[in-house]
Amino acid sequence: TGAYPSLLRDAVCRLVRRGETHIVLNLREVTSIDSGGLGVLVACYTRATRADATIVLINLSPRIYELLMVTNLLSIFDVFDSEAEAIASFAVAA
Repeated sequence: TGAYPSLLRDAVCRLVRRGETHIVLNLREVTSIDSGGLGVLVACYTRATRADATIVLINLSPRIYELLMVTNLLSIFDVFDSEAEAIASFAVAA
């Protein structure tokens, strides 16, 4: 919480402006997400989608996974256990 959601939003915006089309968000160190953080994830997803970019999530803790499941956000985000799996998914989608 705190400044981190805005840092994430700003970082994703920079990547999208640079023309990146494949973005991996590593949530390994994230232990909790509040409603503001969920809003930032949705805003990042929306921004990326509008720019024809894809965001995937990796290394979700069971707690974060459950929260995304309860909020139905797993329906918009692909989730992987590792960076290698996430990167491989981009090749499959192409």
